[in-house]
Amino acid sequence: MAQQTVNIGSSANKGDGDPLRTAFTKINENFTEVYADIAAIDPNTATDIKGSVFADDSTLLVDGVNGTIPAANLTGALPAIDGSALTGVASAFSDLTGTPTTLAGYGITDAFDGAFSSLTSTPTTLAGYGITDALSSSTSAADLTGYGVFTGTEETFATLTGATGTVTHDCDNGHIFYHTTPAADWTANFTNLGLTAEHATTLSIVIAQGATAYIPSAVEIGGVAQTILWQGGSAPSGTADGTDVVAFSILNDGGTYVVMGQLVGFS
Repeated sequence: MAQQTVNIGSSANKGDGDPLRTAFTKINENFTEVYADIAAIDPNTATDIKGSVFADDSTLLVDGVNGTIPAANLTGALPAIDGSALTGVASAFSDLTGTPTTLAGYGITDAFDGAFSSLTSTPTTLAGYGITDALSSSTSAADLTGYGVFTGTEETFATLTGATGTVTHDCDNGHIFYHTTPAADWTANFTNLGLTAEHATTLSIVIAQGATAYIPSAVEIGGVAQTILWQGGSAPSGTADGTDVVAFSILNDGGTYVVMGQLVGFS
């Protein structure tokens, strides 16, 4: 329906305008149409007007479709924000005109409190990062678990059974090898040793002996035979029904291996 205009006559009290009943009928019908249009926008409320808002120059100020206010169209200084009105904020952010230069400026009081503008070098102590509850000279071993510090060391070992002939000892599995029920003296071929020149290491072979004792009487490194310099000048004998530990100290002297062996018996 088009808007209905009340005919007020050509002059006051002229009598050529709309009668009062006709005039108020038009007015009521106009209001009925306006309220019907509002209710069509949101049937749940006939009092709210919803939609996008544009400036006189057609700039979108309020996006009614997406429910947003375009940030690019905001101008002027931000008002002070009362922190008590913000969930989880204990103090007021009274000055948002610049970026804080310290964590305290963001309300963080239990961390690093130095100015970020002065971080031209890396701190050399934990205290330089604001960490004050770390390890000290008086900290006992029982207190170190919280820092991922262990109170001892351990190493994996490989178990080999029934040794005879040439037996591969893969150093990727560790530097300790435990032999059970050896069948004869054997050649220990150490593979994947990866020993850098001018470095040394020790490889240990633990032997659970039977009635007849056997030992690794020869050594290879990566399949290449090596000369063993035995302690005392001769190859040792094992301990029948005991446990022997044969230790090989190996040096890489510029690509040439020096292998020194010794046996300690336990029973």
